[in-house]
Amino acid sequence: MKVTKFLKRRTAVFILLVCTALGLIWFLLGFLPIVVMKLGFEFLPSTDWAEWTSNTRVAAGALCAAIMAVFVLSGEWNIDNALKKMFFATFGAVGCYLVAQNAIVVGLPMTAALAAGHQANLQMIVASNKDLGSRSCHSPLVFEAMPPMFDEICNISDDVRGQYPPGTPVIVSGYGTNLGVFKKSFRNAKY
Repeated sequence: MKVTKFLKRRTAVFILLVCTALGLIWFLLGFLPIVVMKLGFEFLPSTDWAEWTSNTRVAAGALCAAIMAVFVLSGEWNIDNALKKMFFATFGAVGCYLVAQNAIVVGLPMTAALAAGHQANLQMIVASNKDLGSRSCHSPLVFEAMPPMFDEICNISDDVRGQYPPGTPVIVSGYGTNLGVFKKSFRNAKY
């Protein structure tokens, strides 16, 4: 009887450790792209990868959001106010959704680029050359079929951006794999 209890407890501890480790890896994969972007590196996942993982990332994001909402609403956290509980459930679910999407569409290719990268070229199509950009990305060149925040290269002068009207194929070169690159340079694919 004692051996059975011991094995059950040990199995439960093992499952808890495995789930914690997987959750931590998932969390790090989701936040790695944001940290790298804030450090000033421009990473672009390939359009093929973004399209291939579109259904997977939505499903993973929805699953992660649902788990977060159920976890908060089930009372696992000691939140006594119903309004606070709904706030944490809503914004926690949205945050989980975005982290899960980042983990799949950007985190995995970025990890592959860091682990086994080499000089690589990716072809992209310009979506816009007129955007003003954001506080952290001025004068961007925006590409089609890419996830938000990772769909642009920054600080391109207006005269250079003028050479790339929407629909222009561009070759982005840098360190990475066929799943994504850290941008070093770009050029018109027609020349």
